[in-house]
Amino acid sequence: MINDPFTLTFHLKQQTPHLHFLHRQAGPTLRITELKAKLDRLIAKHEFQDQFEQAREYLVGYNHANGKRDALKTKWDNEHFRAFDYRMRLDFPTRAEDKQEMWAISTPSAKFGKTIKNESNDDYLAETPYFADNDKTDLLHEDLKKGILFIKPIQLSIFTLHDRLRKALKECLPMLIAQENFGCRQSKGFGSYWLENQSFEEAVKKLIDKGEIQGAWSLRKTFRPEDLNDLFRQISSDYRIIKSGFNHPMDPSKYKKSLLFTYFADKSNIRWEKRKIKQDIQLVRPGILKQNRDPLDRANGKDENYYQDPPGSNYEYKYIRALLGLAEQFEFQSSYGDKIKVKVSHPDIERFKSPITIKVVNGRIYWLALHHQTDNIVGKVFEFSAEQGSTSFFRNTPIAVPTKFDLGDFLQQHLTTLGYSPLNR
Repeated sequence: MINDPFTLTFHLKQQTPHLHFLHRQAGPTLRITELKAKLDRLIAKHEFQDQFEQAREYLVGYNHANGKRDALKTKWDNEHFRAFDYRMRLDFPTRAEDKQEMWAISTPSAKFGKTIKNESNDDYLAETPYFADNDKTDLLHEDLKKGILFIKPIQLSIFTLHDRLRKALKECLPMLIAQENFGCRQSKGFGSYWLENQSFEEAVKKLIDKGEIQGAWSLRKTFRPEDLNDLFRQISSDYRIIKSGFNHPMDPSKYKKSLLFTYFADKSNIRWEKRKIKQDIQLVRPGILKQNRDPLDRANGKDENYYQDPPGSNYEYKYIRALLGLAEQFEFQSSYGDKIKVKVSHPDIERFKSPITIKVVNGRIYWLALHHQTDNIVGKVFEFSAEQGSTSFFRNTPIAVPTKFDLGDFLQQHLTTLGYSPLNR
């Protein structure tokens, strides 16, 4: 046990499988480079108000003899290179029985509750909000991506000679671990950790008070450690209902409207991009689209005018799903031939971090609404192209993201209908 006055010791309890690019290799998952970079940015903001002159003597490379400044200032101006003068060490459990490797899969055969095992008889997560290349593969040992889960706590030791940094670390580390997940697919609950003997909900309330997040909501249900399948099925289902709605191909009675669509439809004349794209496809080739439920028509009537707007409606079509994260492409079912693929692009935006982080702590699911994240996407104009095989229906059709969106208001209205309760300050 490290007990010297210059070292802080924490114990991280992993809550969900951690997906990372070295998933086929044995060894640790959480990386100090990722952990320290995120922690440095939080310390710079809340301990030093992002002011270089306040922080410089606590930065790596600061020379107390001559007050070395210029090189440090250049790095400070790029917030991704702000490095404070402390060292971190992670000690992972070493016994094989203290680590599990969980399959994180969502292949076509794994969806909708079908029971499967892969050829090595590994454990698996049958339906998750993580797709990547897994939805294009069969149950092949070398192709499916793994999530690694340590059962025993991971020890985190932080050494620094600076009293002020030790104080800042004690303050900021719980906020960081409460707000962030690690590895791939962070926003959907993978790579969630928490600190032993500390209150997660108190750390979340501190994030709200300090303006890091707009609010937080927790599902009233608690899952057991052995119920990871059910937990991720819950996350996947809730997120789909919130963003895109849900169509079960074998059970139409399970259809759910997108709550994001409903939010805009109830408040304004704005409708979502999917309807506009369907209309443009139908203009080129009538009858090519397989008619499914469309939330624009609440009664879901089907006739020759199914894709036309009602007379006098004057709907304003916007790319509303971008507000919860970008997709490079999506697909529509066709009445014949291949699926119709719709590609989305923007000249300056390739990625947009989801404004929602889903945390899992002690079997509870929490949704965190990040502050100001949607400011980076509102009003942006994206271009859409649709094709089926070698046939192009249209190219570079512009559709803009709505100019205003209150994420906290949206989640407060609609997460509560799914069984979530807000965490109050």
